[in-house]
Amino acid sequence: MKYLLAIFMLPLLTACATQPPGPSTANVSLTLKAAREAPDTAIGKRIRWGGSIVSVVNQPQQTRLEIVSRPLRANGRPRENDDTNGRFFAIVEGFLDPMVYAKGRQITVNGVVQGVERGKIGEYPYQFIVVKATSHTLWKQQKPVNVRYVPDPLYGWHPARWGYPYPPYWW
Repeated sequence: MKYLLAIFMLPLLTACATQPPGPSTANVSLTLKAAREAPDTAIGKRIRWGGSIVSVVNQPQQTRLEIVSRPLRANGRPRENDDTNGRFFAIVEGFLDPMVYAKGRQITVNGVVQGVERGKIGEYPYQFIVVKATSHTLWKQQKPVNVRYVPDPLYGWHPARWGYPYPPYWW
């Protein structure tokens, strides 16, 4: 009888299991900061980084995304905070529509570190890590939650506030 119960419970328990997007072989210990400090040792390593899109440049065979790095949650979605390790380029095969992959959208990229490219952010010279994306996840935009407070209509209508014949609250 207990084996029959276990057989029926197994599909129910496995239906609740989820897996973060992307391959599990990504090197999560390699951060963008570490790759910028020692780019020669980072080349060829698989990574999973994410952040906010800064710009999208479509080229004839590929699309180049400039991304501001953000720490990732357990499910792979970038956190919405001001903590960053810098910026990187993600090279994606094919065409990505700049209206869909708009500035500020959150993205997670799985790929291989290709090398370093020098560029500028404004007038500041910057060293970008280039990642060849094997897969990516564009996250849905989160709408802010509108929380309204509705006061309790019976607050303050305790019988002790009405006086005699009701006893005071300290009795």
